[in-house]
Amino acid sequence: MAEILPPSPVGKVSPEVLKVFRRLKAIPGDDFRCRFALPFDNTRRPEFFVIYRDCFAFVIAVSTITAWMAEDIVQGSFTRLLLGAENPLTPETFGVDEEETLVSFADILAAEGDGRAAVPPSCRVIAFPNVPQALLDRIRQARGGADCVYLGSDRMQGEGLGIALAEMARTPLGPDTIESIRREFSPEIVIPGSFTPARRKVRATGAALTEYLLDYKQEAAVKSDLALTEEGQQATAAPEAALRLITGVAGSGKSLVLLHRAALHARVHPDRCRLILTHNIPLIHELARRHSLLIEDANTTCIHFMKWCHGLLPRRPDRILKRYEQEDLVRALAAANHSVRGLPLHFLIEEIEWIKDYGVGSLDRYLRARRAGRGRPLAEHQRRAVWRLFSDYEAALAKRDANDWPGLALRLLQAVETETVTLPRYDAVFVDEAQFFAPVWLRIVRRLVAAAGAELVLAADPTQGFLKRRESWSASGLEVRGRTTRLERAYRNTRAILDFATAFYSARLPDDDEEVNLPTGEAVMELPPGSAPVVLASSSRQDEILRTANEIRRLIAEGAAPGDILVIHCESAHIEPLLERFNAGSGTVPASHAQREPRLGTVRVCSINACTGIEAPVVFVLGIDALLECEAAPVLDADERLDLVRDNTRRLYVAFTRAVARLVLFSNRADLFGTSAPYPVPGD
Repeated sequence: MAEILPPSPVGKVSPEVLKVFRRLKAIPGDDFRCRFALPFDNTRRPEFFVIYRDCFAFVIAVSTITAWMAEDIVQGSFTRLLLGAENPLTPETFGVDEEETLVSFADILAAEGDGRAAVPPSCRVIAFPNVPQALLDRIRQARGGADCVYLGSDRMQGEGLGIALAEMARTPLGPDTIESIRREFSPEIVIPGSFTPARRKVRATGAALTEYLLDYKQEAAVKSDLALTEEGQQATAAPEAALRLITGVAGSGKSLVLLHRAALHARVHPDRCRLILTHNIPLIHELARRHSLLIEDANTTCIHFMKWCHGLLPRRPDRILKRYEQEDLVRALAAANHSVRGLPLHFLIEEIEWIKDYGVGSLDRYLRARRAGRGRPLAEHQRRAVWRLFSDYEAALAKRDANDWPGLALRLLQAVETETVTLPRYDAVFVDEAQFFAPVWLRIVRRLVAAAGAELVLAADPTQGFLKRRESWSASGLEVRGRTTRLERAYRNTRAILDFATAFYSARLPDDDEEVNLPTGEAVMELPPGSAPVVLASSSRQDEILRTANEIRRLIAEGAAPGDILVIHCESAHIEPLLERFNAGSGTVPASHAQREPRLGTVRVCSINACTGIEAPVVFVLGIDALLECEAAPVLDADERLDLVRDNTRRLYVAFTRAVARLVLFSNRADLFGTSAPYPVPGD
């Protein structure tokens, strides 16, 4: 069948519009892309826009005139009883309203500079689902012609509408013209120019246009399975899907699609409530900013998942343990627990967090747990020892009236399960970077949507999943088979940057058996070539910071905006020294901590674990060698080492693909990145 979006009508529509909708949907094959106009503003638009074989296009207005009204005209009588003697329906007034709609639509495009021929008369169609073609031809002859095509009911029966449109396809339109029509017909697919720093030229939006358009697959992901109005439900026999997964390669627009879908839900249901969640503080600021650009919507909450959890707990802990405090506590408890000696500190902390992330509530369950993705296997006596450490750790937290982040989510889930907390009601929940949501988090989200029968939309890229998830979606209770849209075209990066990142990933993990989303060679070749990433040798961490600060000053002096620069450090402990160096002395670099107080117009600085979902024209990546050196630690066994290599590779792949146009990284690893490029350092 032909692609039609949305797949069911939205808003109040006439029976005639429903007839044409069904006829378009019934066209066999995949030569046609059909769009139904969404009634979200006061602009006068035709009901349908149809693209045939990507080079022919039709705009279709639908008439509600009945067969007996048309017969009256042919017989010479007036429809006085229906319309009144002052406004009789005659050959001269027949179809005028629909024709004016088509002409007005063409005039809007002409005013944008594409000329009246953007929608030539042969591409403007009035569909009469109630009137036979023979009657239409007689009325048209009596009228003396019309500035559009009349299409009768008998030409729309069965597969007839597709045949009729194919026969009418005599005037091919260029891709620029078709994109111009798409933009005017479907303003909900417009991407504001400030959404992305990648000033890519979209096919045919005109030289002066700064907005971009969702591509066809992105548009399908936005409009598929929309929450339907009553008329839309009557037009389809398929039940409304409550779950949708959007996945794809880095830079393919997953977050973009999620936000457009949330905005579309707000337009369809302005009085209903929506929730947008993610794990990443810098990203939640960006999501909130972008959503406000799409629509003014007081009923949508955009919030960090842990902050949302914290706000729901009736009695909150005094504070959340900082990472160094957690390390000190686990180190002290492990020293007193001789059975866990020999297990690395980082492993013990991660195992405690894993127990909470998976909601393992008892020793018996822990002894039977699969521990998927944990790398280091544990014998029964070791599990018992780790559980004792876990119990001591929990007791110590309670004594301090403190908690950690994984414990916060687990505490909320337990409060919901015991009915101590009642989850708020949302009609739609949108989760960005869902690959980072631990099983306990997803159980909370599932309860949230189940309680209200809400729609759930997830955006995720398993290639970037290096923090939490190590199990399938179905194991998390989410059945995404048949409800997944995979975006394969990358837009964010240049070809040089994406080639570099993909080659690095493939060289490090040539036999990776986990699900990944890497771009195809064809998709990469569609990107602009760009400049090769610059790899710089580094003598020390301080040298990296100094050289980065000097280069940023030079870029700003040459006209670069500080807000277009992102600095990613692989070691979280070095974020503060980096900011101090940037903001101190005579050569100040305006910089802010993207994980705490991101400020507009400043260089953003964040850790590698916090960079997912954000982007910038220029990206610096520091601390790579220190990250990779951990892979050679003698305390790691073979499985742990492989797991760490996989996680670090994905971390760096994500960091590299944050760069839109220019990537600079520091490393002495010639085996991975080749010979370091020469690097002028002003002011050294």
